[in-house]
Amino acid sequence: MSKEVTPLSTMLGSGDFIEIAGKQYVIRAIKLKDIPEFEKDNLNFGPQYFSLAAKKEREKIDKWLGRYVFNAAGEPMTLDKATEEDWDVADIKTCLLKLVDISG
Repeated sequence: MSKEVTPLSTMLGSGDFIEIAGKQYVIRAIKLKDIPEFEKDNLNFGPQYFSLAAKKEREKIDKWLGRYVFNAAGEPMTLDKATEEDWDVADIKTCLLKLVDISG
């Protein structure tokens, strides 16, 4: 059993914070209604280089970023925005793992 305490903000659905490339982002827990679709998408949680090279995989990542990851202005994130905000490939993996972790 994990000893990490889930923040109240996460339990209430307002999300948890993550810092990437010196900026704060909010990640919200996956809604129950989205779990079957999330599982069906079978995202890669390992090295993201190959996922980003395949259009279909990029579209999946973009979809889940847009639904559950938000920048400081409250705007949904996309791979294009992540590129503009200087994310690297490892940041995508960190973000996806955080999404799964707080949805937990």
